[in-house]
Amino acid sequence: MTKTTSATATFRVQLFGGPRLFAGSEERPLSPSHAALLALVFGNGVGSLDRSQASSILWPGVDPKTAGRRLSQLLYSLRTRAGSRELIQKEGGGIRPAVPTATCDLEDFWNSLEGRRLKVASALLAKGFCLRISDSQGRTLIDWIEGREGELRRELRRKAEKDWLKCVQEEDWEGACEPIDALFVLSPEKENLLQRLMETKAKAGRRLEAQEAFDDFSAKHVGGIWKPQEDTEALLANVRSSRAWVGEPGRLKVREGPPEPPLLGRNKERTLLRKELRTPPGKELRGILISGEAGIGKTRLIKEALHGPPVDGQRVFSAESAELEQLIPLNPWIDALRGQDVGEVLRELDEPWRTVLFGVMPGHYPGEGPIPEAPQIQPGSVPRRLFEAFYQLLLSLVRDGPVILVLEDIHWADDTTLSVLDFLVRRWDQGGLQLLVSVRSEEMRKNKALGQFLENLRIHKDFQDVPL
Repeated sequence: MTKTTSATATFRVQLFGGPRLFAGSEERPLSPSHAALLALVFGNGVGSLDRSQASSILWPGVDPKTAGRRLSQLLYSLRTRAGSRELIQKEGGGIRPAVPTATCDLEDFWNSLEGRRLKVASALLAKGFCLRISDSQGRTLIDWIEGREGELRRELRRKAEKDWLKCVQEEDWEGACEPIDALFVLSPEKENLLQRLMETKAKAGRRLEAQEAFDDFSAKHVGGIWKPQEDTEALLANVRSSRAWVGEPGRLKVREGPPEPPLLGRNKERTLLRKELRTPPGKELRGILISGEAGIGKTRLIKEALHGPPVDGQRVFSAESAELEQLIPLNPWIDALRGQDVGEVLRELDEPWRTVLFGVMPGHYPGEGPIPEAPQIQPGSVPRRLFEAFYQLLLSLVRDGPVILVLEDIHWADDTTLSVLDFLVRRWDQGGLQLLVSVRSEEMRKNKALGQFLENLRIHKDFQDVPL
């Protein structure tokens, strides 16, 4: 093997789609152990990697002295394979990349984030971080790699959401295209992101790209159970007809007819509501109650508060109760959680929660034939299991990002819906969830179950009352 002197050696480590090692334009062959070491040293990201930490990841359970000797031998072997010592350097009790003779595409990732070149960063992540490391090289190493990749994905998502929000606030729709593309690369299966992407592209004048995004999303579900949400179909119709529309986080609505007149006399309430909704709670559920007489403008206030950037980045699930639907158990829950993205989360739940909720929301059941029966349980324990199932579903939804649950005209909700909500309010301690409900003030005193639920909501630590 030809050696290269340290004065002229230039090494390039590729972690995305790798690890791979290049000396100039020549790729150097790597053993699985060499690749693992490169992944650790160059994928560590900040400063040097402690030698004992590297040894414990590469050889978990091995005596520290033995593992230390193995690491020294592996370092020597890798330097020999590279033909230079200017690849990895020792630093006290650690090891680190030899700068500036050794560079890595992880630096490109961070520089792309800093320079707002999110397309480059998302393209790198799409290759897979240290993709060539297999399970045969140890679960500890795989866990470490998956943890690092998760950190990179979170940083890209945070940056993309921040940049997209800034562009939307400035109505810079062309500038918003790159961050929404990056977000969609991270979560290409989420229909709510497809909606956001289609709206952004169309407003930037890229109607063909918006149409292609829908077609690609649809093609991935050929032979599956996917059916576009009404909001997605409405967006597609507008893209094809080039009509204008307004966006509402979580539920995009077509603008039919002339625009609504400005909301007058509610600036104080609207500002308060937007301020509350803007930042998701960190530890507990936030309860927000909007009360007032029939026709006073509760629905319009909610729409104004949810419209636009203040709550962007949070998913909104909403339902409106109706008087004639009071006899349908759990109808507000079923209406609010009818989306395809909820169905995907539901199908990943553990048992018995998955089967319990399939019985309540059969539209999400992916199989053919009858829905499996829930496991046998003792009489009298059904309500608790049902409450726990909804709790587990909300927990899983919040793990993917903060959620706003909007239930309008809660006075028309059935008692079971109120009982589930009451259980959720008393039990929730995870943060990330906001519950926004509206009620007619004249109905609050008539319904005992409603009164109990609202009382429990009011005594919650994070509660905002907005009377109209």
